[in-house]
Amino acid sequence: MALKEYRLTKEWPYHVSCGGVVYRLENNDVEVMLLVRHDGSFDIPKGTLHFGETLEACALREVEEESGQTAEVAGYLGSALAEGVDKNSGAKISKATHYFALNWLSDTGKHDDEYDHIEWATAEEAQSKLKASSAEIVGRLLEFVRLFPS
Repeated sequence: MALKEYRLTKEWPYHVSCGGVVYRLENNDVEVMLLVRHDGSFDIPKGTLHFGETLEACALREVEEESGQTAEVAGYLGSALAEGVDKNSGAKISKATHYFALNWLSDTGKHDDEYDHIEWATAEEAQSKLKASSAEIVGRLLEFVRLFPS
């Protein structure tokens, strides 16, 4: 089977993901879209880059697949690099995840079953609900919105 995405294999110890923080401005406050898992935990959308796909296209595709929301890229928020061991195979892995500021556009009403539903929260509330690595990306979004107001 040919590899069709930048995902860890026994022979290939790299993984490339893209995602971002979907946001909207409500009453001069930044609201952030959170994905809510079936166990009640929270995350931001991200997923594996396909061959031939741009980083931006991957981020937008993952948002729509996981949340049913559409967005447009407002800017780049940087990347997070992680080195470790894959829990399934035990192989060493080097993972890069690229993040974008994603301005919310619409709700399609359809999403996959990876998450239960979405929730909108102020950026500060979102940071308190997310694990530290995702909360840091929301912090980058706040800085982006401050520097580049729309």
